[in-house]
Amino acid sequence: MTAGFNPVTSYTGPTATGTGNARIDVTGAGCAISNASFVVAPTGSPANTSFPHGLADFTLIDCTGAATVTITYPSAIPVGAKYWKENGGVYTEYPATLGANSATFTLTDNGAGDSDPASGLIHDPSGIGITAASTPQTIPTLTVWGMLALSGLLGLGAMFWVRRLRA
Repeated sequence: MTAGFNPVTSYTGPTATGTGNARIDVTGAGCAISNASFVVAPTGSPANTSFPHGLADFTLIDCTGAATVTITYPSAIPVGAKYWKENGGVYTEYPATLGANSATFTLTDNGAGDSDPASGLIHDPSGIGITAASTPQTIPTLTVWGMLALSGLLGLGAMFWVRRLRA
């Protein structure tokens, strides 16, 4: 009796940020998932960009061509989110189809999106990034006591104005 390798085409695990479990599914090219996890995005991420679920860090093995990867997240993907690929601390936008709570993209061995030069292996740390256009500015307001004091001052001013007009 010999032990055989049973290829795994999906992985489910906790996100790096504690938002719940996410799932990675791969189809095509005979690929199997190896060493999958969700990790905190390394430093050097694009300015004003956060990764709400961290990055999916996995290796596809035994690939013979293009593989389709779908990552399903535990919550909705915000409008304006983009899919980012990290390679050696450098982030680039990567073409992906974003659904309500999923991202689907294609990886080709030794092609775009493959940061592992070995044939048959595709390494892809990547994830959903949300870029903040700018920090929203708050509108200054008064407390209840401030509003009462301002109202009182306006009343006093009106009273003096009316007295001055009568004189």
